[in-house]
Amino acid sequence: MYTLKVNKKLLTIIGGMVLIILGGLCLNYLQKKQANKPKPLEIQTSQIDKAVIPAGLPQNLPSIVGSKTLQNYESKTNDGRLQSTREMSIPEEADKVLKVYMDFFESIGFKGSVVKPQETSENSQKLAQMKNGSDVLMFVLTPQNKLQSTIELTLTQTIK
Repeated sequence: MYTLKVNKKLLTIIGGMVLIILGGLCLNYLQKKQANKPKPLEIQTSQIDKAVIPAGLPQNLPSIVGSKTLQNYESKTNDGRLQSTREMSIPEEADKVLKVYMDFFESIGFKGSVVKPQETSENSQKLAQMKNGSDVLMFVLTPQNKLQSTIELTLTQTIK
């Protein structure tokens, strides 16, 4: 009888310890799972004065005579990316404008090509993409007429 009481107490103590250990393991698992949960993406966009080249773009960016900056802005994300955009109106043929900027970015290490448009009308947009490591540069070139084009340069970089 004495052995039975001791065994019941021992079993109760061991059972309680097992429950405490299991509870601790469950809490530990839940905390790790919560820590690995990705943060929601946050984007901060700011307009930049038209006279200033956005910080993410090369400061020696070519300027074609008669060009006008239509807008400059930068967007930063909480996961460490920076997107810098400059849109300009340029008094030149679209192909010449694209060549000037693609040649410039090739000279500083970017590689890429023009994306072939599906439609081949004279006024269709021209797209180009270039890369340098993890940096991605997009050109969107829109002919306005034979001697006027709009180009948008967008460079996305990881800045962690």
